[in-house]
This record gives sequence, C-alpha cells and structure tokens, in this order.
Amino acid sequence: MQRASDLLGLPVADANNSPLGAVGEILLDFARERLGALLIADKNFPEPGLIPAEDIVFAPEVLTVPADAIIRGDGAVILRQGKITLEEARKLSVVTNSGSRLGNVADLILDGIQLVALELSDGLLQDVFEGRNVLSLPVSADLAQEKLIVPEGAGLKTPSPGEWQFSRGL
Repeated sequence: MQRASDLLGLPVADANNSPLGAVGEILLDFARERLGALLIADKNFPEPGLIPAEDIVFAPEVLTVPADAIIRGDGAVILRQGKITLEEARKLSVVTNSGSRLGNVADLILDGIQLVALELSDGLLQDVFEGRNVLSLPVSADLAQEKLIVPEGAGLKTPSPGEWQFSRGL
C-alpha cells in the first residue's frame, strides 16, 4: 500500500526504460474508488499527458507504461470527466450522515490502483500529537458541496505504529 502523494514526482518510463516524464498530478475516480489516471509532464511536449491507471506498472523508483498509453488533446479531456485531482480531494471535508465533521482529507491510501482508505487530518496539532486518522472505504462523495459523507460509526481509527505499511511504489 502507498499514499497517493508518494506518486507525485515519480519518473515515468516506457518498457525500454526511456524516460517519458514525471508524475505531476493524480486523478481520482471516487465513484469507482480507484486511481483514475496520472498526469505526466514532459519537457518534449507543450501540454501534459494523461496515463490511464490500468496501463501503469508500479515499481519502487519508476512507473512503467506502454509508450502509446499517454493520452493528449480531446482524449485527455474525455479521460478527465468524472475525476478529481489529488489537490481537489485534499479540500474535501469528511462528515457523517448526521453532519458530524471527522476531518479533512489529507491523503489517500492506494493498494495498486484501488483506493482503500482516506487519511484524515483535523489540524496540525492533532497530526503531531495524535497522528492522522484513517477511514476505510466505502464513502459517498458529494463533490458539489466538497464533502465526503460516511455512515455513523464508520471505520475511523488512529493506526498503531506499523499498522499501515507504506512503500514508495508497489
């Protein structure tokens, strides 16, 4: 498992290990609870390209994709539909059905391309003294109101040290 933010900046290469760029942003598909695509920046192209999540081979130091997996132009516009960026996800507030606030999304926890949990923050002091809480999925997204709504008594917990093992790559 890894945090979605750990993918930012990772180099992307083709099967021949030729560099294609680096991950500049992450697109999430909350409706399907998964990584939707990665946006890569490449100095050889004026516009960034999108790589569909299912085309990515994860490794600790580099992500490998088929050279023809990068989508630009109209195809990229279509691929973006229904997805939000990691930065947009970090602006979401998590609340229960009754309106009790649990915190803000600080990061997302992935198992391959599957979104398995949310890391929540309730401010710097809580993060430092108590650690971040982890909320297992599923959740309902109300993106219009910038909220993720969870049932009362959802699986919110503060993980014990070593409980969540994160790696740089999969």
